[in-house]
Amino acid sequence: YRMKKAEKWIEYTKLMWEGVSLRKSAKALNITLRTSFRWRHMFIKAPASFNPSELTGVIEADETFLPESLKGKRQIKRKSRKRGGGKIKQVPIFIALDRSGVVSHKVLERNTKENIQAQLKPLLSSGSVLCTDGNLSYTGIAEELDIDHKRLIGLDNQRVIEGIYHIQTLNNYMKRWKGWLKRFNGIGTDYIENYLSWFRFMENNKEYSDQTWIKEAL
Repeated sequence: YRMKKAEKWIEYTKLMWEGVSLRKSAKALNITLRTSFRWRHMFIKAPASFNPSELTGVIEADETFLPESLKGKRQIKRKSRKRGGGKIKQVPIFIALDRSGVVSHKVLERNTKENIQAQLKPLLSSGSVLCTDGNLSYTGIAEELDIDHKRLIGLDNQRVIEGIYHIQTLNNYMKRWKGWLKRFNGIGTDYIENYLSWFRFMENNKEYSDQTWIKEAL
């Protein structure tokens, strides 16, 4: 009995939902590793094409970092790093969310005030309150945009302001995402956006549905 492509796609999305590696997925469905890679990013494409245009209410924003990785690139033209020499570049990732569960994310070229503002400004809505850590970039952005800003300063051990303003929702989201990433044994920097979108898609849907996933992708 040979599975039809549509049936394989359904089985493949189940394996994706379970976080099965590319190699194991290829073996399970008797497809090539290259096909496994192509299918994975085909099914991520639709979730990756969506990024909310606006956040509302209490908005939490921060950056997180992943080490730069050239995994997934066919040709790597870079001098080999001497043992013990040089630090691995950290890739900045901006993430913002509101309390209704809407999440926006963007891999930044550099972690600068200008790059953060370019991502944050379009997301802010009238009457929203911005909650951040002590990063002074956000203070300047809030002043320039004239928005209410609650700054949580770790040195003062101030984690909640007025009982509702904090960045714990965002910190927990980042923690879950990075924990989920561990199953992939490292991801290429070029694909971080895809994995952010894949995780957000799963968080939004909670339970697996091949109809939802395939409908989104095709």
